[in-house]
Amino acid sequence: MTVRGAHPVLAALASVASLLGLTTLVTTQTWFARMVWFVIVAVGVGVVVRRLTSGSAWLVVPAQLFAVVLVATWTYAGSSTWYGLPTLATARRFGVLFAEFGVTAAASSAPMPATLGVEATLALIGVALAILVDFLAVTRAAPAAAGLPLLTAFLAAAANSGSALPPGYFVAAALTWLILIGRHAQVGMRSWASVAARPMAPVSGSGLSTAPELRFGTIARRLGAIGLVAAVALPAVLPHLPPRYLLDGLARSADGRGNAKV
Repeated sequence: MTVRGAHPVLAALASVASLLGLTTLVTTQTWFARMVWFVIVAVGVGVVVRRLTSGSAWLVVPAQLFAVVLVATWTYAGSSTWYGLPTLATARRFGVLFAEFGVTAAASSAPMPATLGVEATLALIGVALAILVDFLAVTRAAPAAAGLPLLTAFLAAAANSGSALPPGYFVAAALTWLILIGRHAQVGMRSWASVAARPMAPVSGSGLSTAPELRFGTIARRLGAIGLVAAVALPAVLPHLPPRYLLDGLARSADGRGNAKV
């Protein structure tokens, strides 16, 4: 029996949790609300396409991208559409917004101003990450591989913050990823056999009442909790390497100033 992919809602929650750290880089969080809405659209379209096509996985990502492009166009460039569809003017409008984000990020220290360009760019980056995680964890049934883009989102926030991120951001991202992996593993274990196994030797009643996947889940949760505690505690005692920033302006200066020319 083929093991199904991870649950799309869990994949979406993991993506949103990994992006929470980026909220420290912007003064207001309208971009995060927009991003959550775009993720809901992408996940909903993915669920519908998977249900209707029954196995045509290659249709999922294009359908999600098309839906997000439409919603983003209606949100940020509605006046440039032709009967609701994007045009060349729409592409130019988004080019202006992306350029505005680049200028703002290069000239500002964290948290940077929440301009329309910043809002649109971060919202689209967030939903693009969520679509990638959905593809890896749900379509390709590889939630462990989805940890790479999730980690990238967290590191982008950590590297560009003016100070250390609170541990809660890491715990939220790591915990949702572990739940994603654990849930997928339990579903996989249930698919290994279609009938319950019968022991060759007498066992106690408690041994019969505990399903193997439940015992597996208990062990996995304990190991995950130990790993989370270690990941939060070890940085306090290990030597730190010099930071490397992903954006030119954010968190570059120790006195809280960006690279703007005065």
